[in-house]
Amino acid sequence: MEIIKASGNNLSEAVDRAVGVISRGGAVVVPTDTVYGLAADAGNEEAIQRVFEIKNRPREKSLPVLVSSFEMLEKIALIKDERVLDFLKNPPAGGWPGKITCVFASKGGGTVGARMPNHDLVLKIIEKLGRPITGTSANVSGGKERVKISELVKEFQGLKVKPDLILDAGDLAPSEPSTVLDCVSWPPKILREGAVSESELKKFLGGDIL
Repeated sequence: MEIIKASGNNLSEAVDRAVGVISRGGAVVVPTDTVYGLAADAGNEEAIQRVFEIKNRPREKSLPVLVSSFEMLEKIALIKDERVLDFLKNPPAGGWPGKITCVFASKGGGTVGARMPNHDLVLKIIEKLGRPITGTSANVSGGKERVKISELVKEFQGLKVKPDLILDAGDLAPSEPSTVLDCVSWPPKILREGAVSESELKKFLGGDIL
């Protein structure tokens, strides 16, 4: 498990190293605008399996993904109501980039949870890779999400299966994980209240939220 600084003058190197590891099927811990995340190529089944093993996550619990653009989103998701896109394109209502994960119908069948994080480093990684990455939190399943780098490193050092690379961006600002909305149809339904509260959403959506 390699750890490199992801700040200051070496941001470009951090992006390149992360993209190299992910493109080879590896797993990388990355900072986001909420908590540290565990990133792998969302289109690589072996890489996804590795994420499940690292987190000790039940396989029936699907992994959310991170995208860097609406064009990338529309390659994987079926958006059935334009009001969903209007909502996501109009921050600060929890719009994108931001702290809301939306669950959509997937073009591959079933559903997919997707988010565009408001964090330049991870967006550059996704853009350079050219496809979505997994967006699950970097911690053992059922445990505490991590914003403090020392706690994160300590947790992963004790695991049998470890990430290949950790991008150390220092301690992140305190945050809940993303709020999860069911956006398959309108109005959206809150599946998990997180960094964006129900009251904040209601300010912008009015009665159009369940």
